Amino acid sequence: MVVLFVSIIDSVRMAKVFGKSRVFGVGLLLLPFIFYLVLAFGSADHDECRVAQGEVI
Repeated sequence: MVVLFVSIIDSVRMAKVFGKSRVFGVGLLLLPFIFYLVLAFGSADHDECRVAQGEVI
């Protein structure tokens, strides 16, 4: 149960760092082979400042 919770948080944070929505983060968790390719080859830019230090989601 804890692993699922942490996986959801990690996926949503990954989506936020790339400027995507929370729904995209859930997609990263459920269909990673599609959504990570969208991040890799799409126009999303990585910016660590989008997620504040210590922010959970």
